[in-house]
Amino acid sequence: MKPIATLYADHPVPFSMRTIGADDIELLRCWKNEHRQFFFYKEIITGEQQQAWYRRWSQEMHDHMFIIEAENRSVGCIGARLFQNTVDVYNVIFGNKQFGGKGIMSEALCATVAFSQLLYPGLLVCVRVLQTNPAIGWYERNGFARITANDEYVTMKWTRAIPSHFNCNMTISIPFR
Repeated sequence: MKPIATLYADHPVPFSMRTIGADDIELLRCWKNEHRQFFFYKEIITGEQQQAWYRRWSQEMHDHMFIIEAENRSVGCIGARLFQNTVDVYNVIFGNKQFGGKGIMSEALCATVAFSQLLYPGLLVCVRVLQTNPAIGWYERNGFARITANDEYVTMKWTRAIPSHFNCNMTISIPFR
């Protein structure tokens, strides 16, 4: 069964992250559809397609998707999965613009890297970003550096240590069959 994780940080920005559940998939579908121009798959995702994705995702032991929350509200989502012998950070969506400018997504990215390094020590943590996505600069400001690029996307890797000011508590439950 898939590990279930909850991450909490109270400094420098209070937020939490938790593994998604069935109750989150409609919100994720809406966010993905709203921001589809920034993703590899640009078609509108139907409810049935999202349900099928969730069923497949639920069976993938090394694919982790989190809802980011602050002030008891969903702020965004972020995923991390094993991909081509790296940890691939993916589906990073800032969904609730009311929380803009607070650094929550930056801290959630850092928490995701920390989580990935704990679960998969020694593997590079990477992100693939479409060349047309303005978030490339955000990833660079938050510890990623370009390693390869083609006409479609740039691949970046995490190049920093987890910042010393970062304080995150993690709870990971690994259910046994």
